[in-house]
Order: sequence, then C-alpha cells, then structure tokens
Amino acid sequence: MSWITGKPDKDENLAAELQARATELEASRAELKAENSRLVKENRELTDRVSMMERGRAQMGVPTAAHFVDGNGVLWQQAADGRIEAVCYCPTCKLVMTPLPSGYPEEMVCTSCKYIAPFHPEKLAEAAQAVRDLAGGGR
Repeated sequence: MSWITGKPDKDENLAAELQARATELEASRAELKAENSRLVKENRELTDRVSMMERGRAQMGVPTAAHFVDGNGVLWQQAADGRIEAVCYCPTCKLVMTPLPSGYPEEMVCTSCKYIAPFHPEKLAEAAQAVRDLAGGGR
C-alpha cells in the first residue's frame, strides 16, 4: 500500500491477480488430471473389449482380409483348402452382396455402402469360376 495515498499500489494488485490466476490454474490442473485418469481407464477398458472381440471373431471363423481373394471387382472368400464359393463380398465393407432389386434387372449390391458389382447375379457362377481359374484352384 502506498504510504502517500493509502491505496494499494500496482505491485500489490499484480500480486493479488497472480495469486488468483495461480489458484484457477491449480483447480484446472486438478480437473484435467481427473479427466486424464478417467480417459486412461476408459481406453484400457476399450482396448480389452477390442481384444476380446478379436479373439471371439477368430474363434467363430469370421473371414478376415487374409481369407479374401480379389477378382472381378469384388471379393471372394477362400477356404483353407483353397476352395472359392460362388458368394461375392463387398470390397469396401467385406459383407455378402445381395441381388437387388428383387425384380429384373437385378444387380449384386452391398446393402451397407450400396456398392454395385460389375456383373449381374446370373453371371455370379461364371465370375466365381473365373476367380477360381485365376487362383489356380479350379474348384
């Protein structure tokens, strides 16, 4: 406080402002630390869930990218013995493609992303055979 005016001087005001800001920052730091702890725990739980789902997927025999053969603009599932079934999969979603609409002319369509195969359902067996021939399976 100034001895002449009896009012707080600049240094005292600045010190009070800095002290208030330091208190705010400490409170903010505590909130961020709590949020970080919560996020670390959530991340650990989600990582565990993903691992569990991947193990379940492997046990169920759900096809992975390694089980697919690319051919004729779509994917084909290849069994362990090299056999390729006449069922095509979307190259983006890896879901079975369906003939749609149910009337003529039909197209093989992914029901998720609406990808359309470059051949019609009546050519599905031929397309699968061409992929088999290229893969060397011929089955």
